[in-house]
Amino acid sequence: MDNTSDTAPGPARPHAMARTVLLYLGLVGIPALGVAAILRAGHSITPPISVGGRWAIETDAASAAAVPDLASAADGSAPTLVIVQSGVRLAMNLGESGLATSTARLDGNRLTAALAKGGTAQLALDGTVTKASGSPRLTGELRRLDCSSCPGVDFSAERVAGPHG
Repeated sequence: MDNTSDTAPGPARPHAMARTVLLYLGLVGIPALGVAAILRAGHSITPPISVGGRWAIETDAASAAAVPDLASAADGSAPTLVIVQSGVRLAMNLGESGLATSTARLDGNRLTAALAKGGTAQLALDGTVTKASGSPRLTGELRRLDCSSCPGVDFSAERVAGPHG
């Protein structure tokens, strides 16, 4: 009587070794090829520019009077625009005015947004982000949407350090 069994230690059977190699290639090799393909495909993708943070808005006082929401803060400091960014999607708040974005888009270095209060769009922002000498700068125009005859207000903003910057 032969006491050997199929589970006894000894030389591996050729079909069991081939099955192990195929299983390894399937569980490790195919996902590795997938990761390599994804990395190759994404090699040329560039991320959008960073605009998130707190921006101090500068404009001349006469123009700012045309847009009441640009009034200086209670302490006399410049009004701020706070931008939260996730890729090209943006959310904004204009200082303490209660204006927040209803729509916002970042396309290259161009930023466009509609700022609303109580669900009604009140200001349109159209700006361009430039990075000269290391510090990003946002320049553009704010327009009141409820007054077609009112002139737009040119502004410039610089990102400032702080809790959101």
